[in-house]
Amino acid sequence: MSIQPGCIPCIVKQAHNFAKMVGISDSEIHKQILYDTMNKLLEHKNIKTAPHFSIILQSIIGKYINVTKAYHEIKQKNLKIAMK
Repeated sequence: MSIQPGCIPCIVKQAHNFAKMVGISDSEIHKQILYDTMNKLLEHKNIKTAPHFSIILQSIIGKYINVTKAYHEIKQKNLKIAMK
């Protein structure tokens, strides 16, 4: 089994949303992340499911920022909101 055609636009949208979520504001870097995502989708077109692609997506974004740090900052922000 491989990802379904309907998964492809969702994965690209996930890349777009993830880049925004972690604060990538440079439009050229943002576009490059989307291009890298599309290229990796072609390269890994036999990947089992869309969630399996999440690891690849994190590595793509990780080329541009520290993903672990980004998640930590998001978690801290969400904890402050929850504590209120």
